[in-house]
Amino acid sequence: MQEREESRLVIEMKRHLDLGDYDKESLRDGLSRYRDVLAEIFNKDRHRSKLDLSTLAQHEHYMDWEKNGSSLLVLFGRNESGMQTIEDSWLSPVALELIESLLESNKWVAYCLCTQSSSHNGLLSALLYQLLETNPAVLRKGDDLQDIDRLLSQRGSKEDRVRALRQAVLRVIDLFDDTVYLVIDRPELCSNENPVDLINVLLHLVEESKTKLKVMAVLRSEWWDPRSREKEVDTRGLDPRKFQRLELDQYRL
Repeated sequence: MQEREESRLVIEMKRHLDLGDYDKESLRDGLSRYRDVLAEIFNKDRHRSKLDLSTLAQHEHYMDWEKNGSSLLVLFGRNESGMQTIEDSWLSPVALELIESLLESNKWVAYCLCTQSSSHNGLLSALLYQLLETNPAVLRKGDDLQDIDRLLSQRGSKEDRVRALRQAVLRVIDLFDDTVYLVIDRPELCSNENPVDLINVLLHLVEESKTKLKVMAVLRSEWWDPRSREKEVDTRGLDPRKFQRLELDQYRL
């Protein structure tokens, strides 16, 4: 009976999030297809560098991201010059490897594989729904459900909606008893969106979350270079350990 009620509540949340037929199975299928596409492009290339999770884990910024409390890691870099015409990033395979590693380890993880049809609104909605679908039992906790439902019911401008979703995501994350991971691949692809706005949202989450929150965002520098936009990121009063940046460019072997 309890599980049936939890499922009903998650379905109701999904309606507020305007996610249509979005579900865990289609998400996993998309992850698998994307992994195969990236493997065909990058893994079989014997002439250019590759990056796997074990290699990434040796970098200081990644180690700091792992060992500290809540924090955001922005991983960014350029494809080698001969790979400039393709849309995909040489860094995306390591994001997918991290996602699959966390899923296999039964960690609390939500992820978004962005495309040019993505938006910050849709991205935050997808992350929120994944967390609820993965662990619907969190909805049992007190008045939080009403607060989350109220936030998701709000309408208004795009900025108002993103702000409400940010607050709802934070409320859900704080219902978890163990570390939550968010992995976002290629947010710079989102149409008519400024990646700085999303980075500021993510920094707000890691700064305000009571539950340990680990967020990784992977960007391709040719499309959007974090170094040239760093002054737009709101880091006022932020503990520097909560915001890690790691630049890794692909090179020819």
